[in-house]
Amino acid sequence: MDDAEAFDHIQNLGSDAPDLNLFVQRLITAQLDDPSLVLSHRNLLLEYGDCISPAEQGLLLLHALGGNDIPLDLLKCAKIPMRRWTNEGEIQSITASDFGFNTEIIGLLSSDERLAELGQRPEVTQQALEDGTIIWSLSPEAQKELSHRLTPQTTEDWATTALKLLCFACPPCYEGKANWALPLKKAIWNLLDKATNQKRLPSSLRACVIEALLFFCERDLFSIRYAAVERAKSLLRKNMSFYYQASVTLFDSIISRIDGNFQRSEALIVDFLAADHEGNTRSDNALRGRLHISNIENKIHR
Repeated sequence: MDDAEAFDHIQNLGSDAPDLNLFVQRLITAQLDDPSLVLSHRNLLLEYGDCISPAEQGLLLLHALGGNDIPLDLLKCAKIPMRRWTNEGEIQSITASDFGFNTEIIGLLSSDERLAELGQRPEVTQQALEDGTIIWSLSPEAQKELSHRLTPQTTEDWATTALKLLCFACPPCYEGKANWALPLKKAIWNLLDKATNQKRLPSSLRACVIEALLFFCERDLFSIRYAAVERAKSLLRKNMSFYYQASVTLFDSIISRIDGNFQRSEALIVDFLAADHEGNTRSDNALRGRLHISNIENKIHR
């Protein structure tokens, strides 16, 4: 018997054996869950997530998302590929794995069974928004315990994961295919607003965050659009691509026009188009057209 045959034989011996992964994870979690310890075993989750119950990771993710009014639809978004603009100005689909989520997080968020287990935890409460959207929150006691027993590094790492999930969930700007109900959009905006407010963001996520903010700049409530534009402006850097520069300028101009400041709205576009900005993709050229159209609208409404 050669090596290949031997390995095939060994693999076949265990083909009918039950999957005991979850049993072992729960056993390890039970052994490590000692409230008398100053630091929680949950500090080990990012490095040893495959050894600990998925629901434990879910608790940390809910905590990192703010702990309150977290739409279940946000958690479930990791199940399916999301559409994104590429650097070449085209739309493509990317998976949660492509976006940088680890196997354990994807396994949790992609499984209805594991999410149901998380929702049944005593630390988690469930409510519904006015349109029926399910939202989860952590109990105040659970939030307090997690805040006190997590290391600063663990807190920062999970905050990055939570922000990444928010960015992944937000549809691309300009496509017009998003069908989020307003209560869901408001709930996710509240989470994104808190996650990006007065915090030092990882440089690797800066462009992704601006992309997510642009979705909220585009339509619906003026208060959200205004706040999203201001946040995007604060994150924009001169070395970013034409797409981000032009998009932020466009929505800044539109918000100024809606607010009645036609002079500022027009000046933003004129100054931007007069500057030397590189960008020759199809979406870049479309954005130049949008800027010209927006300026024409300024002249019509003045």
